[in-house]
Amino acid sequence: ADGSITTAKLANGAATQAKRTYATGEIVQIKYQVQGNSDFGMNSTNETDATGMTIDFALSDASNNTLVEFTYAPYLAGSGACQYKIKLYRDSTQIYQNSNGFYRTGDDLKCNPSVIRVLDTGVSDTNSHTYKMTAQRTSGDDGFSIYAESGAQTNCVTCMEIKTWA
Repeated sequence: ADGSITTAKLANGAATQAKRTYATGEIVQIKYQVQGNSDFGMNSTNETDATGMTIDFALSDASNNTLVEFTYAPYLAGSGACQYKIKLYRDSTQIYQNSNGFYRTGDDLKCNPSVIRVLDTGVSDTNSHTYKMTAQRTSGDDGFSIYAESGAQTNCVTCMEIKTWA
């Protein structure tokens, strides 16, 4: 009598994403970018963008947040003491920094992260934003690399739009 349609009367798959209501903390959309076939290698005190570790992402709702994840297999050449700083950016805004992102003393690796996950709460629009990883040698002489293994999806960037509370 009230014109409403019950769940039992709704055909499977009939509701579109636009008509769906998301719960707080639920993933609204995911975008995934694999590094590709281009290795990233550097040996510099200049901050350098990591080749292939970049993604463009736009929220569908300006009140939501972005969970950004960088997954990578790092390699440090040589055997001497060396240290690299790892940073993540949204456009030109730094959203993460680890001054000891990858380093060793002699032959002993001290820090070797392979996943960095950051909840970016600083976006309040539906424009496209570029997320990227950079590296910078802060001590030592050995080179740092992220190798793109053909056919593997080891090195990638993933952005997830997370529904915030209403």
